[in-house]
Amino acid sequence: MYYYDRVFSSEKEKYDFVNECDRQFFSKIESAADDIADDKNIRFILLAGPTCSGKTSATNVLTKTLIKDGKKVVSVSIDDFFKDSAHLKNTDGKVDFESINAIDYELFCKCTESLKKGNATSIPIFDFVKGMRNGERVLDPDDNTIIIFEGIQAVYPEITSLFHEESKKIFISVNTDITAYGQSFSKRRLRFSRRLVRDFLFRGASPELTFKLWDGVVENEDVNIMPYADDADIKLNSFVPYEVNVLAPFVKKILGDMPKDSKYSHLAENILQRYKNIPEISHEYVPQGSFFREFIGEEK
Repeated sequence: MYYYDRVFSSEKEKYDFVNECDRQFFSKIESAADDIADDKNIRFILLAGPTCSGKTSATNVLTKTLIKDGKKVVSVSIDDFFKDSAHLKNTDGKVDFESINAIDYELFCKCTESLKKGNATSIPIFDFVKGMRNGERVLDPDDNTIIIFEGIQAVYPEITSLFHEESKKIFISVNTDITAYGQSFSKRRLRFSRRLVRDFLFRGASPELTFKLWDGVVENEDVNIMPYADDADIKLNSFVPYEVNVLAPFVKKILGDMPKDSKYSHLAENILQRYKNIPEISHEYVPQGSFFREFIGEEK
């Protein structure tokens, strides 16, 4: 349990605190990348973690560091292999983005095999707003290229079984329960807040939809993700203390605007009470390029 009740005496102190937290987080990923670059046998990185753990940003930092270490790097989001949303609805009408059945596994295997042979390979691009694939891109690796496969599915046995000794498995997640300003936030609750904000801002998802999908997300994590976390070669904790401060105004706005007669209003009110007295830190203090921009967006 991490106890956090920091009081800030100035805006500069908030700014410095955010930047120091980011520096410490980035240093962990850079160290992992340096170790991978030193292993000449590694051609693939499987970067997995539960929803909103920071996989995309960790991929970006790994990429930059590996390039600095003399490697060529290309990344593949396994999400781009999702089937169209219309084909992913369960019997209760929920869209299943979590299980292995959500991706076009046959196409994924075909593309993976092509990349392992060093061939130029067309990779699909998935549009979350439209809920369907929308274009493709070509990857053309050579012998000095490391390919990063990123996504919650990167820990699934169906995916890891396609790679052997030439791969390195990284698992990233929020791995800290906290008590902040007298309110408890489990590591899963922290990730829910990240997802609530990210999906509202960038995936066209209402807070009601995030609540509706969450039980399925948690169930899938418990069955298909967390049991394989210990198999990872490298584990990264993506918790940063400032996140409750930065997310507070977003959470208050999104949940505060929910209809009062929503079936999820009691859940929203519970979360709002937890954020009620959290001192806010402006999202503008989060550096451009910070991993946390994955959840709140880049400044324009």
